[in-house]
Amino acid sequence: MGFLTPINIPILGVEEETAVIEAIRRCELTNSSYYGGTNVKQSEKELKEYLGTRDAVMVNSGTTAIQATLMALEVEKGDEVLLPSFTFVATANAVLSLGARPVFVDISAEDYCIDISDLEKKISSRTKAIIPVHLYGYPADMRSILSISEPKGIPVVEDSCQSLGSKYDGKYSGTVGDAGCFSFYPAKVITAGEGGAVVTDREDLADKIRMIRNHGMARDSAVRSLGLNYRMSELSAVMICAQMKKLGAFLAARKKNAEILSRHLSDLEHIKLPKEANNREHNWYLYTIRVIKSRERVIEELHRKGIGATVYYPTPIHLQPYYLRTIGRIELPETERAAQEVLSLPIHPAVNIETLEQTGDLIKSVLR
Repeated sequence: MGFLTPINIPILGVEEETAVIEAIRRCELTNSSYYGGTNVKQSEKELKEYLGTRDAVMVNSGTTAIQATLMALEVEKGDEVLLPSFTFVATANAVLSLGARPVFVDISAEDYCIDISDLEKKISSRTKAIIPVHLYGYPADMRSILSISEPKGIPVVEDSCQSLGSKYDGKYSGTVGDAGCFSFYPAKVITAGEGGAVVTDREDLADKIRMIRNHGMARDSAVRSLGLNYRMSELSAVMICAQMKKLGAFLAARKKNAEILSRHLSDLEHIKLPKEANNREHNWYLYTIRVIKSRERVIEELHRKGIGATVYYPTPIHLQPYYLRTIGRIELPETERAAQEVLSLPIHPAVNIETLEQTGDLIKSVLR
């Protein structure tokens, strides 16, 4: 169903169009060298300078960013990787694709991110990595996660696919753990159509991921590891360069829209609004409220008016048919409760004040 105001849309202009056309005229389509072509190298430079990391490695999706990072960490059959079930299935699929076992951790009711106490309980001698997901763009409690992982020598791979521009303790999402993985899917804060990136301060990881993204080929073109074609195209990379110039404006618009919506909904009972902790900054990729009662009625009314309110994620990964068959039934009470109550509302830069006010009024009309 199409909506007048979708939950998220790519925001593209003449800058992206011109950049792509010029790259086509230069025949810059893709490049299979170790470091990539001119546009890939430039997009990596801009991303790592923005985030303040040693390295950025562009790949062709957020999913392959996670998978390549796990491959570089030598995650394999028999290993366990801890992650939340309350996220998109790609995170867990990346683990399963390597023969490892995803171990699902419950979430905190406060921020929908990985629950620290449940995480600690589920670490075992087979734990090879931890993947906290910065859900809806809000950073997980990285300080607590690292206090558990570092003494045990367990790498932390941040799933930052939704959180470009968010901050934790003053550091950008994706730069706190061993590596951070980003997505440039059309619904994300910036887009290349399809695309992803891994950022890290670990030179060994960056080198391995560069080989993995290009069939395992090292600088000398010798195949020195298992790899596949995870390369980002030059056309996608040139779009990232154009979008990076707009990132600050995109984030400011999202923040402003979130503030407007929060003011409009602040006096309502039966809903819980998103908030920021003192040491965490939201990029407002999704504005997610918790509707304690009448969620379906709220959704129906918003949809009737063309507002694309969406539930992320109505069926958590551990309840998906494939995972029930392969992993078996487990209990994650906070995850399952959130799936019944959360609702994300459009606040992307193309949403105007009138639509935000209409969204608030419609929710009020149902809940009152």
